[in-house]
Amino acid sequence: MFKFRFIYTCFLSLVLMTSYRQAEIIEDRPAETLEVKENLFDKFFSFLKGEYNTKNQNGQDSKYFNIFLVMFPIWEEERDARYFYVEQAMVGREDKPYRQRVYKI
Repeated sequence: MFKFRFIYTCFLSLVLMTSYRQAEIIEDRPAETLEVKENLFDKFFSFLKGEYNTKNQNGQDSKYFNIFLVMFPIWEEERDARYFYVEQAMVGREDKPYRQRVYKI
């Protein structure tokens, strides 16, 4: 499931970037264009936040570790970018993450 979500998120990112560029080309409606961009980014960010794991992959192939990933927005008052806290840990050891990051998007 984690691999599918990751691929889906990458695909959605590509679609959104393409849509973003197409929205920039529209010159006769700049206010509408800005609203379209903001709506696309809001939708994209809503897909990022959440909790994910690789339970299904681990069940099908023991070479995959069962990993837990959590991603949620932080510093929401910032207007120059969106920030997400991302944490990865082994399932059952969520209190001891092996990776912690802050993404600036």
